[in-house]
Amino acid sequence: MIINWKNLGLILLLTLLWLKLFDLVSLRLTHRWQQFFTYFDGYRLPAALSIFVPFTLDIIRSDPAETIIIFPGDSTSGGLLYHHSQAIPAYLNQELTRRLPNPHTYNLALSGAHLNEQYLLIEATLNSADIIIFPIHYSFFTGKGDNGSFTLHPELEQLLMAEPSLDNLAEKLWYTYKVRRLLPYLTLGQSPKIWLKTKVDTLTRTDPDIKPPSRINPGLPFSKQTPMAQAEILEQNRLLWEKISYIDNNNPNLAYLRRIGQLKQASHKLFLAYFVPLDLDTLVQNQILDLDKYNQIINLSKQTLADFDIPYIDFNQDNPAELTANDFYNPDHLLPQGNRKVARILADQLSSLLP
Repeated sequence: MIINWKNLGLILLLTLLWLKLFDLVSLRLTHRWQQFFTYFDGYRLPAALSIFVPFTLDIIRSDPAETIIIFPGDSTSGGLLYHHSQAIPAYLNQELTRRLPNPHTYNLALSGAHLNEQYLLIEATLNSADIIIFPIHYSFFTGKGDNGSFTLHPELEQLLMAEPSLDNLAEKLWYTYKVRRLLPYLTLGQSPKIWLKTKVDTLTRTDPDIKPPSRINPGLPFSKQTPMAQAEILEQNRLLWEKISYIDNNNPNLAYLRRIGQLKQASHKLFLAYFVPLDLDTLVQNQILDLDKYNQIINLSKQTLADFDIPYIDFNQDNPAELTANDFYNPDHLLPQGNRKVARILADQLSSLLP
């Protein structure tokens, strides 16, 4: 076949039609999430899934709010078991609305996110942000991903490369190209690699024992859970923290904490860190937490924050939020009333730091 301008034009037209067809498919897949593609009170990533980070970046960068607050974190800050309006960032926004003109707080929590994932989110949003608030959890200092990796969301770095925008015709035309990496996540609900691994594990499982449904009621304090639910909660914490040991300066999460500090120094933006509230009494009584290891890790983290002049709040030292055992549904996750208390203290601290 002779390639001429007519044939090239036909190939180009067919290519554009093909792209537009898949553009319509992808738009249809994301249509159910359209309400999240703008800021609203208590903003949280749709379904708290990393696949929507590129969309959220587009929202943040075009947000005209007077004060934009970026709040990366994990389930403890994201309030992922509750309505988005009951999470710490949403309560913080309510508090700040009385003190600042038109604040918008973005809840970018991803379940199990370590400091490396928080670093990536901060780096991607820093130019648009005025304030960065991020949590530090004792459990960050043990690997939770594949083969003990400190990355539970390896897809995040790849997803940050695809940043869809629908502002003009050209961007709409190339929308499918920009979000081609998102389509598998949108259809499967998770990384294709993780989805396939889960399917294979399910098909090849030889253990005849079927795990019973969770007995935990996330609407009740730990003390009011059934004995079986309490045992399940404590076992979850034990499995989560059993590998935690003393750390040194080479710890991956401590290294990312330093990188966050470098972002702060380079940007001159306001950063605020806080140490996730824990029900220390319950953890110690059940021999889940070693206070010597805990203090060594927290103190080294505090020293790193001090090295970069990042102010912080330790919610476990002197209990500034006046939390009680009834504010926790498990030893490291708060009920909504506990989230509100924490948000109030964060707002007080920000008010004292702002000019």
